[in-house]
Amino acid sequence: MKELDSAGVELVNFQAEVFEKSVKRFSCSSPIFIRRYMLSKHTMLLGRDISPFVPTLDSDEILDLIEEEYGESDYGATKYPKDVMSWIGYMYMYIVYTRQVSIRRVYSLFPPNFMYENYYIWHSQSEEVALDHFIEVNGYDKNVLDNEYLFKAYLKDKERVTKIIKGL
Repeated sequence: MKELDSAGVELVNFQAEVFEKSVKRFSCSSPIFIRRYMLSKHTMLLGRDISPFVPTLDSDEILDLIEEEYGESDYGATKYPKDVMSWIGYMYMYIVYTRQVSIRRVYSLFPPNFMYENYYIWHSQSEEVALDHFIEVNGYDKNVLDNEYLFKAYLKDKERVTKIIKGL
């Protein structure tokens, strides 16, 4: 696990701001925005050691890039409140940064509706307590976000690790 240092704090706060601003900026549903953001070519390396990215764009500029990539849409009706979106964005980047996993992996393990359903219970708890709950309630192996463990285990038992990676 990587400690949440000053660069990490900047990234989690940046993503929280982007998610919060999306509520007013986009007419599509919150889950649609989250999917677009998490799968965007512009955000796939955020928080990873392979990209020492510290936001050089402001939150409005990244929202512009998302809109350019996907276009405007009014698809979906579910809009999450701004505080919920901010927390979801924060937690997603917290997991990406501290576990050094891809933003897409975090999205696939913890979809927006899951995050929304858990907001009211877990938003006032520490990130680690909330993340432990997310892993437990989904029935994931405790090592589901530990890349080093998964790599070493994969070399020994490919079938078992493939199930862990897929969250089975």
